[in-house]
Amino acid sequence: MVISIIRTIIMYIVVLFAVRFMGKRQVGQMQPYEFVITLIIAEMGIISMENNDVPMIDSFIPIVTLLLLQFSISYFSLKSQRFHQFVSGKPEILIRNGKIEEKVLKDTLISINDLMERLRIDGYFDIKGIQYAILETSGEISIIPKSDEKPITLKDLKINAAQEKIPITLVIDGKIQKENLKKAGYNETWLYQNLGIRSDKKLKTILFAELDGDGNFYCQRRMEEKI
Repeated sequence: MVISIIRTIIMYIVVLFAVRFMGKRQVGQMQPYEFVITLIIAEMGIISMENNDVPMIDSFIPIVTLLLLQFSISYFSLKSQRFHQFVSGKPEILIRNGKIEEKVLKDTLISINDLMERLRIDGYFDIKGIQYAILETSGEISIIPKSDEKPITLKDLKINAAQEKIPITLVIDGKIQKENLKKAGYNETWLYQNLGIRSDKKLKTILFAELDGDGNFYCQRRMEEKI
C-alpha cells in the first residue's frame, strides 16, 4: 500500500510537470495535437499508478518522448505556416455577412442548433447582425458583429475615462495576501482597521477582501458572521 501511495505521488508530480511544461492553456484552448498528447500522458501516469508490477521508467520514457514531440511540433508550427495548418487546421467562417455557410457547417460537423446556442451564450440572438462567426483551430467560435450592432463605447461618445486598474486581493479565506498588501502600499494595521478587527485572531471571520480597480475597499465576511 505504501509503495502504491509513493508511486501515485511521484507520477502525479511527473504528469503535473509535463502538463505545466506544455503551457498554460485551458482544455478548450488546446490545439488538437496538444489535447491528444495530454490525454496520452495522463493515461501513462494512470498505468504506473494502478500496476505496481510495471517499472515507473516504462512510463517516464514515453512521457519524456511525448514532451519532446510536443515541443518539436510547436517549434515547427512557429516556423512554418503550412506545417501549422497541417497539424492544427485553419479557421473556418461559419457565418458571413449575416448568412450561415451551410457547406462549412457540414464539413466541420457543427449543427445549426449548436451554432445558435453558442451565439446566444455570447449574447447574440439575431444572425443578421453578425458579420462573421469564425471557428478557430482551438474549437472556439469568434464572433464579429456588424458595425451598427456593436455596443456603444465611451470612445464613441467622446467621453474620457480614467483607465481602470487591476483589483488587488488582500484577504482570501482568512489569510492575508502579504505580497499584494505590500504592493498596494499598505500595512496590516491599515488592513485591520478597514476590516473592523483588532488582531489576526479575527481574520478567520473574513472570507474575502480586496481593493477594486478604483481603489475602493471591499470586504465580505463568512456567511455565519454578521455583516
